[in-house]
Amino acid sequence: MATTQSNRQEDFRGMLSRMEREGQLRRVKRSVSPRHITTLCHQAPAALLFESVEDYDIPVAGGLYWSRSRVASALGWPEGELGKYFAKAAAKPVPPVMVTDAPCQEVVVTGDDVDLTSLPIPFMHEKDGGPYISAGVAFAKDAEFGLNAGCYRMMFRTRRELGMDLFTASDLRRFYTKTFERNEPLPIAVAIGVHAYEHMAAAFKAPSGVNEMEIAGGLRGEPTQLVRAKTVDVPVPAHAEIVLEGELLPTGWTVDEGPFGEFAGMQGDLKHNPLFRVNAITHRRNPIFYALQMPWE
Repeated sequence: MATTQSNRQEDFRGMLSRMEREGQLRRVKRSVSPRHITTLCHQAPAALLFESVEDYDIPVAGGLYWSRSRVASALGWPEGELGKYFAKAAAKPVPPVMVTDAPCQEVVVTGDDVDLTSLPIPFMHEKDGGPYISAGVAFAKDAEFGLNAGCYRMMFRTRRELGMDLFTASDLRRFYTKTFERNEPLPIAVAIGVHAYEHMAAAFKAPSGVNEMEIAGGLRGEPTQLVRAKTVDVPVPAHAEIVLEGELLPTGWTVDEGPFGEFAGMQGDLKHNPLFRVNAITHRRNPIFYALQMPWE
């Protein structure tokens, strides 16, 4: 994979600005509680950017993909041809490039200074087991299958710990099972606030061994820029807003996670899942937190 200096390509905040110009995103200047973010996004006719969140210095974006028109705006594609454009782009993957500097590492916090309570993690549904990071894209490497990116919810537990949902079959579960059986942790990094290109590619059910960031390059029409994480040997999107670095501990499926309000409008059961220990948080100087909510009808 080639290494180069970072240059500008549309990032998460650039996408938000474009959505705002197209009338698909509105700013909320009044201070709001993190507990109210999901309800306000559900009621709004457009995606929202909460500029002031009570007790936090970090703004929160939400409701970005609640309609086809918003998805089309985020991707910059015609609303009536989303499937056609995705299939065409995914069929022409573009390998990512590694960069030597990255906006996502403008601020680096490590070790005992890591504090997940510094992030405006919202309590999303009334009966949830705790606040949830719902829009993270997790990155991990495997000797056999290479780099994998996928979307997994994570429940806040302590200042440095999150419960990660690996209950169902996935490549990350496969990677973790290998290290768990060796009683070793699995190094991972989770990017929050990535462009729709990277997010859609990570959510795509690609065959094992396919690098989702190559699909992201196909969607983007140019190589996605990645940078090596600061404390783990895992590449992450260079222009992400926030990155959590650490490891899935070899404790197995033993930590209670949930309940959680599922996308179908039903409350999911309590599960037992692995524990993600966060050893570093890197972010842009003025990061934006992205909270992914699903539209319940």
